[in-house]
Amino acid sequence: MPSVDDLRALPYTGFTAAGEDRDKSGVVVLDRARSEPGYNLTTHRSLCSAELLSATGRALIQWTLPHCRQWSNILLLENGDVAVIGMDEEPGLKPYELRYVARLGWSGELRWKRRLPAHHDLSETPGEGLLVLTAGYRDAPEIAGSERLYDNRLTLLGRGGEVLEEVSAYDLFRAGPFPFTFQPVAAKETQDGDVAVDLFHLNSVQWNPYPELADRYPLFGPDNVLVCSRHQDTVAILDWRTKELVWAWGQGVLSGPHDASWLANGHLLVFDNGLERGWSRVVEVDPATGEIVWQYRDEQPEGFFTLSRGSAQRLANGDTLIAESDRGRAFEVTPDGEIVWEYFSPHVNEQDERATIVRMKRHPAAEIDAFRAGHRPASQ
Repeated sequence: MPSVDDLRALPYTGFTAAGEDRDKSGVVVLDRARSEPGYNLTTHRSLCSAELLSATGRALIQWTLPHCRQWSNILLLENGDVAVIGMDEEPGLKPYELRYVARLGWSGELRWKRRLPAHHDLSETPGEGLLVLTAGYRDAPEIAGSERLYDNRLTLLGRGGEVLEEVSAYDLFRAGPFPFTFQPVAAKETQDGDVAVDLFHLNSVQWNPYPELADRYPLFGPDNVLVCSRHQDTVAILDWRTKELVWAWGQGVLSGPHDASWLANGHLLVFDNGLERGWSRVVEVDPATGEIVWQYRDEQPEGFFTLSRGSAQRLANGDTLIAESDRGRAFEVTPDGEIVWEYFSPHVNEQDERATIVRMKRHPAAEIDAFRAGHRPASQ
């Protein structure tokens, strides 16, 4: 049985053996009466592309960039542009030197591109900026001993991609004032071929989209940022203005989590991979009490499990959209756990392996239709 440190160190894959799902492709379940209407935005890591899909799985638009090795994520911005985290294909440089953040127009035109050691996720901020997860090596003998620390950072970009501010996750978590105890993480070889302690492995970041809830829920302050740490089994809230850790939860409950998000009811949604359990779930937690108030898991443990990545999104009708990344599968469940929409990536490689899905997010039909109308050529 591999150790948890060995499981954490496994690389992300761009394709996966289809297995029992070999004959499934595209949308295989669609309950139009109960599924939340909208368009699904998804990223394919090794295909260096993202696409917007209809409810039936038809690709309406695709974004990509040339000379690309991989895309980690895409974010649809309020004005219809998209921001992506990717990695160039260029010999002689290490992966962290090839990473970038780029902003593209709705039709795919490049607005700007900035080389930055970005990874996993980014969030739009007030003022049309971007808060991006980045990383870098540093010495921290008090936590990493003789090895280097692979620290995660939060980097604030302006509208034109310029770096405005950068904060170390290690410094934030260590300084408090919320008390936090670091779980030990063994030094392992990173994607760059260096040995270091990947203490956090942050994989999601989201600026609070519900500042109007601050009076009812103090943790929903207007400058608060939610992050998720796979290696600390933790979701945490940071005050960006004061640069303080104000809340953290998950150790002893979560196992290798991903994709934490704020909810309009004052709760949080988290994809709990179950790294040590061997089965995944999605949980809704009340941050005021630490109580799990809702969860989804398959009755058969092997029916829902992704060792890495994964995403979850609460939809307007109360359903939850889930991406089981390593299986190349996404599905929508009702509050009672019934599947009303299900999709398998139709993209396969020469070895007949299915493309994995990094994340999937659903956008309201009215929002997408407005973008499409605004960017459609006048002759149409």
